[in-house]
Amino acid sequence: AEDGKELVSPCLSPGFTGEWEHAEITYRISGQKAAANLHKLCASRVSEILRNKVHRTEEVKDVDFYAFSYYYDLAANVGLIDVEKGGSLVVGDFDIAAKYVCRTAETRPQGNPFLCMDLTYISLLLQEFGFPENKVLKLTRKINNVETSWALGAIFHYIDSLSRQKSPAL
Repeated sequence: AEDGKELVSPCLSPGFTGEWEHAEITYRISGQKAAANLHKLCASRVSEILRNKVHRTEEVKDVDFYAFSYYYDLAANVGLIDVEKGGSLVVGDFDIAAKYVCRTAETRPQGNPFLCMDLTYISLLLQEFGFPENKVLKLTRKINNVETSWALGAIFHYIDSLSRQKSPAL
């Protein structure tokens, strides 16, 4: 593996250093020093990355949505839903959780150093799609007793198909 790549992120706690491996490259990663407001810095960076890459769809306000996998695991990890049973939350709950986790990253570090970044990303991604803060999402691992697979691609496809329809499917 090729070594020696360094990544500094405004989404990692300022005191954090570690390693992350991707595509057989090991990166040395660290938080940005003197980060006064971790969430604000992280949100700014994530917004830059998402800008003009996500299609906003007005119809998402009127359609029931289930969320799986990544959304489920993050929500369960921070206690927004029951780990086994799932549950419902509003989109704004991801933002509240992101702000809390980022604010307490130094004093109460989580087992996952990427949690601030992941929650901030999910929160802003849902906002970019056009989900209002009070939009209810149902998080589950099973539908009709069938285990769901990683469905982010299906969600992207569905949202894209909404923009091509005259009226959304319910």
